Amino acid sequence: MPRRQRRGARERSVEVHGLVWHDPVAKQWAMIEIRDSGGIESTDLHRIFIPFFSTKTTGHGVGLALAHRVITEHGGTLTAANVADGGAVFTIKLPQ
Repeated sequence: MPRRQRRGARERSVEVHGLVWHDPVAKQWAMIEIRDSGGIESTDLHRIFIPFFSTKTTGHGVGLALAHRVITEHGGTLTAANVADGGAVFTIKLPQ
């Protein structure tokens, strides 16, 4: 069931792309990019992976912190950035 948009709210979108990538020492990685149209406040970018940090009025602020920890404990990385055309991109890299 689609989520209802607030009156005057901008249309939201999410795209997911995956690929296999080889680094300069020929190690193989699975890379997943998740792009959305929402974006992250620049003042919050450095805090979003801190446990219990949230800009929402509901929830506990542990989702991104937990995802970051699981990915790094599997030898991968999780990064976030805003993109020039608006929105944000989360990049997951996991060794294969």
